[in-house]
Amino acid sequence: TLFAAGGRTSASECVEGGVGSCWLIAAMASVAAHPGGIRRMLQRGGSAGAYVVTLHSPFDASLPPMKVEVEETLPACCIGAGACAAAYAKPATDDDAQAAAVLWPCLVEKACAASGLFAAGGQGYEGLNGGDPAKALQALTGVAPSVFRLAGEAPAAVDATLQSFLET
Repeated sequence: TLFAAGGRTSASECVEGGVGSCWLIAAMASVAAHPGGIRRMLQRGGSAGAYVVTLHSPFDASLPPMKVEVEETLPACCIGAGACAAAYAKPATDDDAQAAAVLWPCLVEKACAASGLFAAGGQGYEGLNGGDPAKALQALTGVAPSVFRLAGEAPAAVDATLQSFLET
């Protein structure tokens, strides 16, 4: 399933896989914690099993968004005894849906890999190996990153600041 029960998203659904994309996974988790942040990025594609992911330039927030269509099939690797698992971002389990796989993190990562937005040398998952979480946030939300000091700030103030970025 694309999302957990009720269309909700959660930071706990973002699980890194076989490439060094922790910076992207962390940005997805941050956006997922805010209602609607991820759902606005994903739409059904033109064919069965296809999704369109809206991404933005991680370097220039004034550029128009790009739409990347991806299939719900995921690259897999064999882990022994004929068992296979997702090779990159891992499908999370939705506890409310009796172990249905939540696919949105895998599809967003796949779209980022296909887009080539982060790869100096071209497209693909290997282009996601190492990166800047601020640039990932910009690519996911279309909002240029801001830097602010967390020292001495109450958690509620930090959350309010992050929420304001998602609402603009």
